[in-house]
Order: sequence, then structure tokens, then C-alpha cells
Amino acid sequence: MLVRTALTLRLISARPDEVARWLTWASGAGLVLCGFGATYALAAWGSWPAARFLLAYAAPMCVAVPWWACERLRVSAQAPGIAPSRVLLDVIVLVLAIARFGIGETLPFSGHMLFLSYSFLTTSARGYRLMALVLLIETSIFKLLVWHDARSWALGLALGLVAAVAAAAGQRQRAAP
Repeated sequence: MLVRTALTLRLISARPDEVARWLTWASGAGLVLCGFGATYALAAWGSWPAARFLLAYAAPMCVAVPWWACERLRVSAQAPGIAPSRVLLDVIVLVLAIARFGIGETLPFSGHMLFLSYSFLTTSARGYRLMALVLLIETSIFKLLVWHDARSWALGLALGLVAAVAAAAGQRQRAAP
């Protein structure tokens, strides 16, 4: 508990470049864990679907989420006047997306579609947007063609679009004199 509190305090007081370094490390660690998990799934259970899920579906998010967070930090460092409501919306979208991944079908929307559609529409960096678009296509293939799960796909996409519209409205409202 003490270590976690110290790490949290260190992260809150860190400069954006320090946080970006930590996020890069976390991204690599997430990819390694997905690789180990996939290897275990194949070795212990002989389960290609579980390995495919970890490698092709979960692992790319270990790159997308830290990259998006680094972009948010970069933008906030360059333009410190970001609305608190925008930061809150970012946190809500991220927490809901992660919760969907952790909890599963208890939440009826796709966390991948929620996060990727929102982050695609609210992030200006071309490289990130290209990666998010590719992952949106990949997620759509998994959800619609592999798992036949149009419901969670559509709900996640709709929530991401609503959140992006809310973010844009908040930015316009803040920019108005």
C-alpha cells in the first residue's frame, strides 16, 4: 500500500516527459505480459482462440492507450488551458473501456470501440489517428465477423461518438468569449 501511494504521488508530481517515459515502459510491459499469456494459453490449454485474443486483440491496446495518454500530455504541456471537463471525460472513457475489458459482458458495450472511436475523434496526431483507425477496423472484424457481436460493437461506437461530441462541445464552450 505504501509503495502504491508513493508511486501515485510520484506520478502526480512528475513532469510530462517523465510520465511519458513511464507510459512507454508500461506499454512494453503490457505487450510482454500479453505475449506470456498467449504462450501460456497455447502451452497449457492448446487454445489458439485465447492466444489470438491476447496477441491480436488485447496487445495492440497496450500500445494505443499509452500513446494516446502521451499525446494528451504533449498537448496539455503545449496548451495548458485544457478544460477540466475534457480531462474528466478522458478519464471516464478510459475507465469505462478498461472496466469493460476487466469485467466483461456485464457492461454491454465494447470497451475497444468506445476508447478507439473517442480517441480517434479527439486526438489530432496523425500517427495516432492512423493507428486508431487500423485498430477500429481490426476491432470491427473481431466483433462483427469472428464473434458476431454487433450489439456491443454498436453500443461502444455510439458511446465513443457521444463522448467525442461532448468533448468538442466542451472545447467550443471554453473557447467562446
